[in-house]
Amino acid sequence: YSYLGNYDEALEALEFAYLSTPGLEIAYREFGNLCFELKKYQKALEAYEEMMSLFVSDSEILMMCGQCYLELNQTQKSLAYLRKALQSDPMNDEVLWNIGEVFLQHKEWKKAILYYKRAINIEDQREEYYASMGIAYQQLEDVEKAEFCFQEAVNLAPCEPKYWLYYLSFLIHENRKQEAIELAKAGELENEGSTMIFAHVACLLAAGQRKEEAIEYLWSWVESYKKYEEGIALFSKLLDLDSYNGLSWYYLGLSYSYLGNYDEALEALEFAYLSTPGLEI
Repeated sequence: YSYLGNYDEALEALEFAYLSTPGLEIAYREFGNLCFELKKYQKALEAYEEMMSLFVSDSEILMMCGQCYLELNQTQKSLAYLRKALQSDPMNDEVLWNIGEVFLQHKEWKKAILYYKRAINIEDQREEYYASMGIAYQQLEDVEKAEFCFQEAVNLAPCEPKYWLYYLSFLIHENRKQEAIELAKAGELENEGSTMIFAHVACLLAAGQRKEEAIEYLWSWVESYKKYEEGIALFSKLLDLDSYNGLSWYYLGLSYSYLGNYDEALEALEFAYLSTPGLEI
């Protein structure tokens, strides 16, 4: 059921598994793990804690309890479980990273960095470790180290848009908007058809006086991937921000037209030339 994405049925079956066979340790573990993936953190905790009452605890289950409490914003309980996990397995890089995440949430940037560094010393190929450390360094205004971390995260996971977005946000924050635009272009090449297009548009808008270029770029994505419904939503949103932008009205009209909504298309195209008389197209 789980592999097919039928998660409700999977949870029900796993629950029956451990209820019918209390000695089946793996059923508790898998039930808890699936609950965690589905963001059912309280149910995951109940399964893990019942498992620990019946079987010997290991560092993985202690860590998962710590992660659940972190997601539930109970950071003291989270830290207590994660420290137990670290005592059980001092070389567990995931546990070290999770302790860093607790300190990051507490805004204790220097403590967070200490644990991220320890995690990276054990395993230096995990992009999330570098991204988290970059966030901490950015908060400490250590620009050089923050940028190094964001670069490493992108290098390790070039097909993960979120790490490009961390780096882009950093560049925009540092007012390096042209560099952000170039980075967004590179990110799109690695992640064709992904949310990187929106990051690129955001960078163009953030650069100022490049609204028309951003709108043209957005339309190129809508047209290339035939995302006309998304185009209607996006250009409508742009018009909420600037109701007199003829180009947004024009592409809204085209989006409606491609979907066969001709009355709405005519209305949008009429607004396009009325709001921008010089818009010949």
